Amino acid sequence: MRLSPALLLTCAAACSSGSSALAADYVNVDATSFSSCPTAAPITPTAATSSNTVNTANSPNTVHTWYGTSHEWVFVSTAAGIQVWDYKSGSPVFEGTLGSTSNGFIGFDPIDQGVANQRLLVALRNDAHVKSFQISFSDPSNAIGTIGDLNLWNPSSAGTYACSGTNPSTIDPGSTFLVGNDSAPSLVYVTNECLNGTAGSVDVIDVSGTNPVLRQRVGVDVAPVGMALGPGDDVLYVTNEKAGAVTKSLMGVTTVGSQVGSLMVFEANTSAPYLVLKKAVNPGCTAVRVTTGSNRVWVSARSSHDVQVFDADKLLSDTVNSRIAVFRVGPQPTGIKIIDGNKILVANSDRSEVYHKPSLTVYRVASLMAELGWGDKGHTRIEPPPCYLISTANGTTGFPRNLAADSHRSYVSLASADKLQWVNLTTIQSACP
Repeated sequence: MRLSPALLLTCAAACSSGSSALAADYVNVDATSFSSCPTAAPITPTAATSSNTVNTANSPNTVHTWYGTSHEWVFVSTAAGIQVWDYKSGSPVFEGTLGSTSNGFIGFDPIDQGVANQRLLVALRNDAHVKSFQISFSDPSNAIGTIGDLNLWNPSSAGTYACSGTNPSTIDPGSTFLVGNDSAPSLVYVTNECLNGTAGSVDVIDVSGTNPVLRQRVGVDVAPVGMALGPGDDVLYVTNEKAGAVTKSLMGVTTVGSQVGSLMVFEANTSAPYLVLKKAVNPGCTAVRVTTGSNRVWVSARSSHDVQVFDADKLLSDTVNSRIAVFRVGPQPTGIKIIDGNKILVANSDRSEVYHKPSLTVYRVASLMAELGWGDKGHTRIEPPPCYLISTANGTTGFPRNLAADSHRSYVSLASADKLQWVNLTTIQSACP
């Protein structure tokens, strides 16, 4: 593996050409141990800073793209609404804002419902309301129509509150993440983080009518913050920052470490029951985001500066042996995404600003698989050098958070810098052939 000379990386021991284990048994996967989290340093080489940024409104969060021959749309949720940019010229041109409101927006997904050149953009306001906008490819910043909102605090169809706790009616759902099902485009899934409660939930929402309807609410564990559907859209993966009662019951354990997270595996159906919880596994410390490939599931573990990799089939059939590998990334990783078919892009947030080294790192999957320790179920913490690494605009802060990609670029929201950063795909391909 090699690093692009243009990146001016200064990698000492942290960027060694090989792997080394930081512990004799980094993750105890042969026993269903939830007693503690491994602690080890992230990779923090000096990286070139990025000039490819554009200012957004406050608190940019989720990013999505809609790519075509005449436009290259990029959508960013912010505290002032969902901002729309066109990158067709190679540089961002601001086109307008959807749903401008003092509440702001967090998670969203533009869903293809089979109407040519249109999408139904379903979005979460930060007051836990679901709003939907019918948009066209020619001018997505001006909605063709809207679907009435759904209040997730206590929708009449719920039957239960979003959060568990002493007084659930007063607990803010803290709804953060939204994913649409391409195979069942009338359905979207929402995580209710419930930071002031004892546990959160996942909602299944029907957006096929004039008003969104809550079809199912499933209790999960503490701070569910990430979701991804499997390639067939029939399995939903949910990350919980901390394992709790639901995971303990599934795993048959009585206690868990204070920072141990949980990856839950749901069967996803197109009719009731829409979600059926099947399995849960320990995906590291403070599991944040999850992404899927053809047969692997990748999870960013924020507190241990790792990415953990799982066999998708074994998560259902042989959970204890489902972990494939663990590899070190940058400080406090959040967003994770497969790009260019064979590469893993990671947003290293450094959200606590302990290391002052936020970054984007890219790893070739083939290179990861060639590392000593790949396939040993996490007993060895692989320490691969990234084939590409870039910092934020100032190199020390910015909070890289969520990712998106199209056939020309990869994008990351810089949550504390109020910016959108991008990297041209040709740059990544040059560094990571």
